[in-house]
Amino acid sequence: ARLVGYAHAAVDPQYMGIGPVPAVRRLFDATGLSVNDIDVFEVNEAFAAQALAVIRDLELPPEKTNPNGSGISLGHPIGATGCILTVKAIYELQRTGGRYALVTMCIGGGQGIAAVFERLGGTKEQRNGRTEERKNGGTEEQGNGLKLIDKRSFVL
Repeated sequence: ARLVGYAHAAVDPQYMGIGPVPAVRRLFDATGLSVNDIDVFEVNEAFAAQALAVIRDLELPPEKTNPNGSGISLGHPIGATGCILTVKAIYELQRTGGRYALVTMCIGGGQGIAAVFERLGGTKEQRNGRTEERKNGGTEEQGNGLKLIDKRSFVL
């Protein structure tokens, strides 16, 4: 998978929890992607109302949002949640054959961060019929089950 892009933003601290909303909007503006392009959404759920507000404000499809559970059901270990959500999102892309995953986190003080990841493995057909090719051609075997695509991208 590769990191397509990320963005951070902040809202008034009294609205802590919805910082991911402007971060996602900024990220979509920068990447040209939209909610319709995303195959899986991993939204940090620090508490239920916070996650529901983000999902509502961004109009995320429930069937693609936190498909395997979220912070309340799986835990929210401060300092590790972002890594956990990213790994969950990439594995869900691999499992479903999706292409893009959006991961969001709310951060204290009204901050938010969002990142989009792209699954590079598989055929065009496995990418839900999307036909855009990778810009850099060859791969190099790494001996660990991963193929190096470029210095920041690995095929799972």
